[in-house]
Amino acid sequence: MVLAAIQGPDDQRSAVQDVPFNWDAELDIRSFREAAFADTRQTAQTNANDAAALETLQSLGVRSAR
Repeated sequence: MVLAAIQGPDDQRSAVQDVPFNWDAELDIRSFREAAFADTRQTAQTNANDAAALETLQSLGVRSAR
C-alpha cells in the first residue's frame, strides 16, 4: 500500500516518470534469474547498481534459478 502511494510523479521532480510499479510479495526470491541483472544498455551507474544488487543477494545466500 505504501509503495503504491509513493509511486509515480508528484509535480516536484521532473525526472520521475509515470510507469507501472509491479510488486508481488508472494514471489519466491529464489526464482529470480541472473539475466535480470545483466547489462541493460542503460547507464554505467545503472549497470553498477544492478551488479551491486546481485552481489548483495548472493552474499545473503540467495541463488538464482539460472
